Amino acid sequence: MKKSTPPTLLLILLTAILSYSCDAISAKEVARLSFDRVATRENLNIQTTELELKAGDKIQLWTEMNMEYEGPLGLEYRVMVTKEADTLAFFQLDPEDKDVTMGEVKTSINDKTKWRFSGRMGKFAIEDDGLYKFSSMLASSENPSLKLNKADLVLKK
Repeated sequence: MKKSTPPTLLLILLTAILSYSCDAISAKEVARLSFDRVATRENLNIQTTELELKAGDKIQLWTEMNMEYEGPLGLEYRVMVTKEADTLAFFQLDPEDKDVTMGEVKTSINDKTKWRFSGRMGKFAIEDDGLYKFSSMLASSENPSLKLNKADLVLKK
């Protein structure tokens, strides 16, 4: 005889999953850093934005990618958060390592890949009111075939 899961437990699990998903989906975009190329030694291609934030705000770090490449590829956003002269955080975020993914379409034929997606890579909690500066660059493994149609780091609150 099989035991069934009590309806109350199922309802609790469903509520937890939905609230987690809704938090990610309902967040509002507050800034976008767009990259048309990856960083090189000659040109780091650093993008920055400043946000006036309040204690208790939670910033979600999303990516919107649309790219084409051949062979293996490694990508990484490097994000530094500062307030006044203090460095508060440094993130290395892999666009492939997402806890929420939306609109993903990936096509791989032989060694050629076309891939587009939107995904949440991490979160950052604001502890004090103030003006915060987010600086970022997009680093990549050496892959000359990489074509970035879109590479955006999106900050949501």
